[in-house]
Amino acid sequence: MSYSTASAVLEMTTPIVGWLPGAPRRRVARSPGGEVVIPPGWWPPLLNFGASALGRFQGLVRGVKFAATVRAELGVFRGEDFEAECIDRLMVVEMVRPDELEPHRLKEVLDMGGKYIGLAPQRWAAGLGRFKVIDLT
Repeated sequence: MSYSTASAVLEMTTPIVGWLPGAPRRRVARSPGGEVVIPPGWWPPLLNFGASALGRFQGLVRGVKFAATVRAELGVFRGEDFEAECIDRLMVVEMVRPDELEPHRLKEVLDMGGKYIGLAPQRWAAGLGRFKVIDLT
């Protein structure tokens, strides 16, 4: 299987709320160099759901691999009993994709997963981490 690189700009419709405890608020994970980290294990459930909901590409999405670090705009989320750093606007993520999974098809999968599953440690039940794909090249 051959691969190509891709880059996606995601617009958050609900924030990815910080999941690392810290004073005075929970923080978003960062690499030693300070870049925002999205754990690679968060992507497969989103991709699998998106492909299943569309009824196609289930085998191909297993070949999509995401960079651990992303470029993101951070904000502050205020819950009822806590405050947390969050990704609340735009996020840019780099990935590799199987050549057979064309960019516009991968965008369909990501849009479906982003709308209904999202990226968050709280997963879909909390309604957090939802997004739409603005661009995928």
